[in-house]
Amino acid sequence: MKNNTLRFSFVLAAVTAMFLLLFQVSFHFDNKYIYPCQAAKMGVLVLDRDKYDKSPLLFLTDGWEYYADKLHTPQSIQYDTPDRYLYIGQFAGFDMGNPKKNPYGSGTYRMNIFAGGRERTYALEIPQIYTDWKLYVNGKLESVGGDESLKYSHISPDNSMITFKAVDKIEIIVSVSAKSGLYSGLTYPPAFGSAKEVAALVNERLLIHTVEATAAILIGVLFLCIGFGCHYRRPYHVLFCISLCYAVTVSYPFVQVFRLNGTIFSLAERFCSYGIFLAFVLLQADILKLPKKSYTWLAALGCTVLLSVCIEPFIEIKEASIKYWYGYYIAFYKLSSAAWLTATSFIAAKHKKESSKPLLVCACIFAASLIMDRVHPLFEPIRFGWPVETAGFAVICIAAGILWWDTLDLYKEKLVLQVEKNGLLETNKLKSDFLSGISHELQMPLAVISGYAQLTARLIDLGKADDNECLDNQHQIVLESQRMERMIRQLLDISRIESGDSLR
Repeated sequence: MKNNTLRFSFVLAAVTAMFLLLFQVSFHFDNKYIYPCQAAKMGVLVLDRDKYDKSPLLFLTDGWEYYADKLHTPQSIQYDTPDRYLYIGQFAGFDMGNPKKNPYGSGTYRMNIFAGGRERTYALEIPQIYTDWKLYVNGKLESVGGDESLKYSHISPDNSMITFKAVDKIEIIVSVSAKSGLYSGLTYPPAFGSAKEVAALVNERLLIHTVEATAAILIGVLFLCIGFGCHYRRPYHVLFCISLCYAVTVSYPFVQVFRLNGTIFSLAERFCSYGIFLAFVLLQADILKLPKKSYTWLAALGCTVLLSVCIEPFIEIKEASIKYWYGYYIAFYKLSSAAWLTATSFIAAKHKKESSKPLLVCACIFAASLIMDRVHPLFEPIRFGWPVETAGFAVICIAAGILWWDTLDLYKEKLVLQVEKNGLLETNKLKSDFLSGISHELQMPLAVISGYAQLTARLIDLGKADDNECLDNQHQIVLESQRMERMIRQLLDISRIESGDSLR
């Protein structure tokens, strides 16, 4: 028993360390902020042609000019000076880190790229912007988003990337305005480079997230069908909800490629990403058969978070401090969920509850992803996903494995019970046939005994009894009595077998 505990502890530590290493590798090799490419300074990026020819893909993360509270055009921006220089994602709103300011409003971002050399075709990935925006390249309005797309029907809205030709200078201007939402402004760094490289990046990301979302949906639908088909009292519907929420959470590349409504998707994405935590809590509580009072408070906390996502667009926020406190509230909810999952699965494992050990592995993976999310806040994945997304898919697979083996065990038990039931029915049938036959057989010796006894008595009464004849009758009576005794003994043996007594 002690060896089994040590073996599981080693496996748990190894799996947790493996995922921590995976998240660390992802941070270093799939992160826009530390991707090895040329960076801009004070709004200017001077391309090194040799380096660009070797690696024609860059991420415009740092060195942007920012003009606060202004929606500039290529003409008007020439007569203004930037209010500050920043990197994309440095602030989540137009408040610029000032809790007293309004997080909503407007702003303009600009970067000048000096390419040099001959005319080339370039591409610019348009990142997720959930508000109203316009994108200008070299003085031309190239793309629009949000309500602005309704005013410019001749321009392709919300495209995933644009291509253009340039010789020397490339001026990129993004003007953004927002009245609501969790994020306002330009919060995700765009990709820039050759059309081939940027298109490959967009397509690879779309393929990876399509596979992840499709796999999650297939797992969820499979177990939902199992639940409807088998009628077992297991949380198949909860796993389906987790899979569906995960699929929505990782489907943000579709918003760019298929020009979906960014505002609506932002609400759906946040609702599903927060809902996964609540669904995992309910799934673990159901599998471990935990009392309701142990997770009611956490479920109530999760419901308030989901409700806040739904009503947030209708609430007017005038100070950024409210959004900061809301962010702390969300972080508390996530960390509380991870702590609860880890604690309850650990206690269940100590009490040797069924499925508690794989659930403890799930909880540790989930907790590791949240820890890495806090350790590396400046992370924007290039092709794959955030640590929580990676952990979510791993947990879905492990939870699916738990329910699959649980379902197989229930099915095996059902087959054994069916075989036992069929055997019992067969035994009862044989017993009924035996009793029916032996009841008929008992009538024969009784009739013979009764007949010989009456015949002998009558002969004696008439005085015609012969000694030899009486002896013959007596002999027949004894034979039929012995035959009947054997039948009765068989009945007694059957009675002892049914009562569990051994035969002697």
